[in-house]
Amino acid sequence: MTGDGVRESALTGSGTGAGELELDFREPSEPSELLGLDPDQRDAVEHDQGPLLIVAGAGTGKTTVIARRIAHLIASGRARPSQILALTFNEKAAAEMQERVDVLVPYGYADTYISTFHAFGEDVISSFGIEIGIAPGFTVLDQTAQALFLSENLNELGLSRYSPLSDPTKYLRELVRFFNKLKDYPIPAERLREFAEGILATAGAQPADVDRGKRYLELATAGQRYNRLLWSKGFVDFGDLLALTLRLFDESPAALRTFQERFRYVLVDEFQDTNPVQFEIVRRLTAGHRNLVVVGDDDQSIYRFRGAHLQNILKFSGWRSASGFRRSWSRSGPVSRPGSRSFPPRRKRRPGSRRRSAPQSIQGSGGAATS
Repeated sequence: MTGDGVRESALTGSGTGAGELELDFREPSEPSELLGLDPDQRDAVEHDQGPLLIVAGAGTGKTTVIARRIAHLIASGRARPSQILALTFNEKAAAEMQERVDVLVPYGYADTYISTFHAFGEDVISSFGIEIGIAPGFTVLDQTAQALFLSENLNELGLSRYSPLSDPTKYLRELVRFFNKLKDYPIPAERLREFAEGILATAGAQPADVDRGKRYLELATAGQRYNRLLWSKGFVDFGDLLALTLRLFDESPAALRTFQERFRYVLVDEFQDTNPVQFEIVRRLTAGHRNLVVVGDDDQSIYRFRGAHLQNILKFSGWRSASGFRRSWSRSGPVSRPGSRSFPPRRKRRPGSRRRSAPQSIQGSGGAATS
């Protein structure tokens, strides 16, 4: 090869004369991570710096694009594998993405951090949790173990309406769900207490408001005691893996800076399924370099019952920089053009990892605590 697309043949005595030179003006071979991509997909894979949101329908190769982008960042020398973080929602998706990246990058270059959100949170807390009072070596409780822990410690939580003497475990399932939803948003029990006290302060003589405030106050007290008891015994629940990660990032600038400097490029698959705590973790991780690529399908949020918010796609729009944001394709073509503001209609996961929805009221004796 003597230049771009120019190839010399071997010198032979055949053809039109000895020493004949053949010129081949074909384009040089494309990098393997770009082969077979359509223009929209290639544009996303080669995206330079800053945030990029890809809104793409089912069957349009979203996961392929993320895997190809990871490979392109490595092949182009823009990032070392260890500087790339890719977050997914289940182990199957993480394994599939890892397999695709392994095929695309040379052996020994596949140490990109590809993980579920919860496994990432577990690693963060294992490394820095001591700064917020979580000792290393904690045990993660799945929902079954969490319910058992709660039932064994109901008497420690200060419950009355939600643990009636006639049937102390009557609201056990609802309590587990409520405490978990608070962590998905996240709403610390302390903030719920402030909310309840605010209701009581303005309730006056309104019996319904007084009752509502008392119910939230009971739940806030129980939530605070539950967390303290859980953590003091060396346990965290599944919701803690993300809620405590966000708390750590907010309370420990050094811990946050460690992960911001480690991961210079962040990618999130199925962004429409992120809940508020996941969105805030990603936002903090990328606040400095803003090298974030997210892929979402606004017609396909399969985790709505766990607090997953399609609104996060819209929140991303508000968070973007003016020049670093584009949206890509659906099966029928681009969803929206650059600058448009419209949208069309490693560690093994623990059991019990189903996603939860927004905090809802718990019906106790005498009525419900509603917002």
